[in-house]
Amino acid sequence: MASRNVAIGLMFLSQVAIGILGNISLLYHLVLSCNKYTLRSTDVILRHLIIANALVILSKGIPQTIATFGIKYFFNDLGCNLLSYIQRVGRSVSIAITCLLSIYQIITINPMNSCWKDLKGKAPKYIGFSISLCWILYMV
Repeated sequence: MASRNVAIGLMFLSQVAIGILGNISLLYHLVLSCNKYTLRSTDVILRHLIIANALVILSKGIPQTIATFGIKYFFNDLGCNLLSYIQRVGRSVSIAITCLLSIYQIITINPMNSCWKDLKGKAPKYIGFSISLCWILYMV
C-alpha cells in the first residue's frame, strides 16, 4: 500500500473520529442541560439534527476510510445497500430538520403584529410531530 493512501486514510479516519466526537459531545451537553430546566423546542430540533448528522458521518466516512486503506469487498450487497439507505435517510432528515429549525426561528423572532403571530404559540406544540413525520417520511 502506498504511503499516500495511508495518509489519505488517516485523514478520513481523523475526520470521522472528530466528527463523531463533536456530535457526541453536543448531544451529551444537550442531555445534561435538559435536567436543569425544561426542554426547549430548539433543543429537541438540535438533538435530532445531531443524530442525523452522526448517521451521515458514520455511513459515509467509515466506508471511505476502509476503501482508502485498501480493504476490498468489506461489505456484501446487503451491507452496501444498508449503508446507502442510512446515508440517504440521514442526509434527507438533516436537510429537513435544518429547514424546520429555520422556520421555527423565523416564527419565533417575528414581532407580535406580523402575520406569523398566530403560529408563535402553536409552533412548539407541533415540533415533535413534525420531526417524527420527517423521520418516518424519509425512512419510507
